[in-house]
Amino acid sequence: MKKIFAASVIMGILSVLLSLCARKVTGFAQAYSVTVYPVLKGIFARISGIFPFSVSEAGLYFLLCFILFCLIRWFKKPLFLLNGACFIAALLFFLFTVNCGINYYRNSFSYEAGFVVRSHSIDELYALCSDLVDNVNENVPQETDTPPSDAGNLSYFQNFPYLQKMGKEGQKAMKGLADQYPQFKSWYPYPKPLINPRLLSIQQLTGIYSPFTIEANYNSEIPGYNIPHTICHELSHLQGYMREDEANFIGYLACTSSEDRSFRYSGYLTGWVYAGNALAKADYEGFIELYKKLDEKARNDLEDNNVFWDRFEGKTAEVSTKVNDTYLKTWNSIPPTRPKILKAFLGKITRNLALNIYKSKNCQKRKGEVPLVLDELKECIPSQNDIDTEMEEKYLTEYINEFLKSLPREKRIIIVQRYWYLYSIKDIAEKNNLSQSNVKMTLSRSRTKLKEF
Repeated sequence: MKKIFAASVIMGILSVLLSLCARKVTGFAQAYSVTVYPVLKGIFARISGIFPFSVSEAGLYFLLCFILFCLIRWFKKPLFLLNGACFIAALLFFLFTVNCGINYYRNSFSYEAGFVVRSHSIDELYALCSDLVDNVNENVPQETDTPPSDAGNLSYFQNFPYLQKMGKEGQKAMKGLADQYPQFKSWYPYPKPLINPRLLSIQQLTGIYSPFTIEANYNSEIPGYNIPHTICHELSHLQGYMREDEANFIGYLACTSSEDRSFRYSGYLTGWVYAGNALAKADYEGFIELYKKLDEKARNDLEDNNVFWDRFEGKTAEVSTKVNDTYLKTWNSIPPTRPKILKAFLGKITRNLALNIYKSKNCQKRKGEVPLVLDELKECIPSQNDIDTEMEEKYLTEYINEFLKSLPREKRIIIVQRYWYLYSIKDIAEKNNLSQSNVKMTLSRSRTKLKEF
């Protein structure tokens, strides 16, 4: 028991030290990602690759059964159970750190590839979207390239031949990138669909990288056009590029460079979704004009995609969003930022996220409280441009502080919990011993007062 505890402590300390080195020591993460991590990838991925199924999925089932067994077997030994739980947690944290966490701090792919990041004009964005529309239409798959029409209703085993073909093409697509980008010259394990893809669907996830087994897992019941890009996206994580935006771009490059028509179609259509969302913000009429030029199959695929994800809107997806967002913020916010005044925070959210509600629906992003909060605030918070041109920061601070001071303490607490900490209505009600209808009414009246203030 003492040895297990000691092992837990050692793994925990090592994980923390490695994380600190990745954050604070210049060049450590980059050196680690190109020397140590490839060795770990080769070992873990080859071992897990022996099995035709997802080892991480099987491991999840085993872990749940093991935990249940331990609870029943050693129910009367709480210290023993606690010691075991600490060991498992420390082991998982260590595996996450060495196989994933450190790589968050490596050089970005854009930096390694020598891309110059600059602002773009609306005309340039329109031209890009127009080009993407042409490429989508040119690469619409033939009937033989597409999955069975009822692929989403088929079992893992019934759909396996098609999924196997997609997996092998994904490996080829990633290897093909090495001709232009040497960073991708590597061995790639076979990407594995989950036997029970509903585990990902209810979380509104298209795929997942398992740092514990170094596997690329994906959701096989998503609309067929999405599968190739998802495969390449997850394989890019295995190459050490952990940022989601970079993985999306790498997946686009791999798909559009593929010899397989369905992969090119997937890449270009996914690219259109992201670029089209940006165009919709800047030039909605232009966006609609180009959308109408998309091939009918492409428009149908996008609509089917929306219908598919709408089925899984709910509490499970909401919880998954909060957990995933917290996980990402933990590793990406360096140094961590915290708003000093409510108004500044609201302005930032309004500027950066307001129109992302549309984007999130079309790009399979999970949703939490932010879109709801933005909907509630859109009539009483001015646009960022108006803020920049008409108000000084000092005045904004005084303004919002005066408004908050004008409220009774109970209402002020509810306002801050909702619009600063982004608590749900249910959470606010529970924390303040109020009914949800009471909270909603308080927020509604406060927003009206803020609008008139």
